[in-house]
Amino acid sequence: VFKDFAGGKQHILSVADDLLKAAILQGNKDALILSAFIIYYLKQNGYKVEPYVKKLKEAETILKEGALDA
Repeated sequence: VFKDFAGGKQHILSVADDLLKAAILQGNKDALILSAFIIYYLKQNGYKVEPYVKKLKEAETILKEGALDA
């Protein structure tokens, strides 16, 4: 999954952002999980990830709602 979204991107935050978009728009649970791992790793290494945490929570909510509707 990472390889699919990484492409030629310069920074892992760009990849995390694309993964979150895929999780929200496509309901891609693998993208959600990988983005969570990336955000956790970056947080442990001192990056400011608060905007990404907000997007992650939004994506989780959307996926949960989608699962309930199915």
